[in-house]
Amino acid sequence: MPSEVSESRRYALLSYCFILCIIPLIRRKNDMFVQFHARQGLALFLSEMAVFIVSIVFPFLMKPALLIFGVLSLWGMLKAIRG
Repeated sequence: MPSEVSESRRYALLSYCFILCIIPLIRRKNDMFVQFHARQGLALFLSEMAVFIVSIVFPFLMKPALLIFGVLSLWGMLKAIRG
């Protein structure tokens, strides 16, 4: 059981690493903990891509948005590690 919990936490951690959030969505379909974090990671990734596209027109938005999304990703990773 502890190794299963550890593996779930690793997949949850992977959920906040940009496009890699797709891996937990596919590999751990029955694990609600991982699915929760994978969905949040996917929403974060899609938001990052939207801001990136908008920043092509408004480049001054890129740096603050990167900071905000970086903090959110780190916060999600910490929550995933803690369980």
